[in-house]
Parts: sequence; C-alpha cells; structure tokens
Amino acid sequence: MPNLPPTYLSKIAKPDPHFERRRYKRLPWRAWYGTTAWQQRRATQLSEEPLCRLCEERGVTTEATVADHHPPHRGNYLAFFNGPLRSLCKSCHDSDAQRQDHEASNL
Repeated sequence: MPNLPPTYLSKIAKPDPHFERRRYKRLPWRAWYGTTAWQQRRATQLSEEPLCRLCEERGVTTEATVADHHPPHRGNYLAFFNGPLRSLCKSCHDSDAQRQDHEASNL
C-alpha cells in the first residue's frame, strides 16, 4: 500500500476552547438560552410543532429539535421571550434559516 502524505485536517478542525467565552462576551443575550423560562418555551414550541417547518415545505418529514426565533430577536429581550418561534431541525436551522436571516438583515 502506498504511503500517503500526512493530513493536517486535525490541526485545522480543532475547536477553539475560548470560542464560547468570547461569543458570550460579544453577545451577552446568549445566556438567555440557559434560563428556565426559555427551556420551557422551547419545550412547548417543539411539542406543539414537532416537525421541521422548512423540511415540510420541501415535502420531507423531519423531527424538529430547534425552536427558532423568526424573525430574529437581535438581542431584544421582549422579542426573545415573547416573539414568534418556528420549529426546525438542526440542519435547517444551521444552514437555511441562518442564510434567510442574514439575507433579510441586508435588505
């Protein structure tokens, strides 16, 4: 078997241990996700709408795991705890929804 060159992916893919600390410092509202009020609201949303809304629009049935603020709350306390939510799977939340929110904020 031929020798393959060493891979450096493991050095590139290592997570930054300080990433979350810097993120919370820059976005202090991220701590709201740890509150009991949010955890209860998230659970209620996912029980009332258990399937991913964006997958359903494409004709695919996928379990939702994320209660997504839509439109985004942008650090507004009232919008965070009282604004509209939609249920999404993690894949849609991390790709489609983020792209839509980014595009909407650039209009």
